[in-house]
Amino acid sequence: MCTSEPDWSHHVMRILIVEDEPIIALSTQADLEAAGHTVVGLAVTSDEAINLAASCHPDLVLMDIRLAKGNGVEAAEAIHARWAIPSLFATSYVEHSADRCHAALGCLRKPYDRRSLIRSIEIVEQVMIGLEPNSSPPSNLELYQRDTAEVGPVA
Repeated sequence: MCTSEPDWSHHVMRILIVEDEPIIALSTQADLEAAGHTVVGLAVTSDEAINLAASCHPDLVLMDIRLAKGNGVEAAEAIHARWAIPSLFATSYVEHSADRCHAALGCLRKPYDRRSLIRSIEIVEQVMIGLEPNSSPPSNLELYQRDTAEVGPVA
C-alpha cells in the first residue's frame, strides 16, 4: 500500500525503499523522513517493488540488489523500462553487473549512516535534474556514468 500524497508546498523526493532486512528498511525510512523526504512504500521482494512503483509513482527507488525473493537489478530495470523511474542501489555486495544497469544512477555501499544516506539522495537528485553534484559524494557512494537525458525530471 502506498503512503502519503505528494506535498507540493515544497519539494521533497518521493522514495520507494526496497529492502528485505526490516531493521535496515525502517531505519532508512526514519532517516529519509527526518530529512524531509516522503517514503511512499516499503517493499521486501522484487514483485512488491514493481507493484508499488506502479501504484505509488516514486521519484526514486532505493533498491537493495540481493533480495530474499527476487533480484534488485532486474526489478530496477523493469521499473525503469515501464515508468522511467531511476534507482539508487544500496548494497553491501560488489555487483559487477549493477554498474551496467541503465536504470541505476549509482550505488550506496552498506553499511551507510544517516549522513551518507541523505547526502547521497541529495547528489542523486542533482543528477536527476541534470546538474553536476555541488560537492564531493560520500566515500561509499559510487555514481554511474549516465546520459542524464535517460532520467526523467523530478516532479
